Amino acid sequence: CLVELGHCTSGDVALALAEQAGLSVLDLDRERPTEEALALVDAGTANAYGVLPMRVEKGRLLVAIADPLNTA
Repeated sequence: CLVELGHCTSGDVALALAEQAGLSVLDLDRERPTEEALALVDAGTANAYGVLPMRVEKGRLLVAIADPLNTA
């Protein structure tokens, strides 16, 4: 693995994968979900789909997702 060999960091890998998928990467240590977003998705649904509601922007709910390839 490139990370284990010291060629890149796990963050570098996350950024590359996100770019390939047309997604953004969130630093959850720096960005916290808003109360408005959390109120829109119940915990059971969020857990089932592996998402964390982050914020509402221009009428759209933006979520952080653990595995963007999850089609559950």
